[in-house]
Amino acid sequence: ENGRLMDIDLLRYYPLGYSTGGENVFVSYFIVWLYKFLNFFNPALTLKQVDIMYPAIVFIPALIFFYLLVKRLFDWRVGLVASSFLIVFLAYLFLP
Repeated sequence: ENGRLMDIDLLRYYPLGYSTGGENVFVSYFIVWLYKFLNFFNPALTLKQVDIMYPAIVFIPALIFFYLLVKRLFDWRVGLVASSFLIVFLAYLFLP
């Protein structure tokens, strides 16, 4: 709405607000960049929809990097088993 992340979040820790300067804001900006990229292909997408799809989209490259890391540390079979376990591990599943 403002084009950037506000310095003071007035909706958190009412009435004083919260300074967002010490927070990790990469995820917020990444979701906006992802929205701009996906909006080029489908202008009907909203920021809220991209925010909901973000975990599922980011999971795929994260799984590839995880497989490559485990493959390099151990073996391709161990990497395949570990990646398969990560796919069905409940904490990593995207459940709406």
